[in-house]
Amino acid sequence: MIRVSFSGAEKSIDAIWLWHTKASSALRERLLEEQVAVVPVARPVFLGMSLEDITEFFLELDYLVMLDLLSAAEATIRVDFWTRVQDREKDVLSRAFREIAKQQDERVSLEEHILDAWVQHKPEVKASTGDFKGALKLRNWLAHGRYWTPKLARKSYSPLDVFDICEQVLVELSLK
Repeated sequence: MIRVSFSGAEKSIDAIWLWHTKASSALRERLLEEQVAVVPVARPVFLGMSLEDITEFFLELDYLVMLDLLSAAEATIRVDFWTRVQDREKDVLSRAFREIAKQQDERVSLEEHILDAWVQHKPEVKASTGDFKGALKLRNWLAHGRYWTPKLARKSYSPLDVFDICEQVLVELSLK
């Protein structure tokens, strides 16, 4: 069985959300300053941008944050998985995780192996893991360059939607 060396560089969804709220707020304040400035603002960020350009700018910020949130939640879940495997914990779920690791080696799927094992051994997490799996379709689309039209679980996602989904699954898995 492989041994995973953890980097310790993963981020929490709370830290990502705090960064997002600060960055978004600062950018919106800057946009307002530039719009109402009597004297030209030094080094304007939004000068010459149309409303459509500005909307696209903030959409890109939202996409980056949503990708970061989903990636951080995945890292938390995977670290828990490999910690349980490597520490040889004795509970039923950890034993199931060791069996998965033995069978799959480093090709352990987040959705098919880890999350499905959680649902099998703790059925009460089915709804939150289902929502998280749905949001992972968004993550896959973002991470792979957005070259196809995604079939998402929801019509649209906002950063707050993604934060709530990630927080809910981590709380229910007792990882937050």
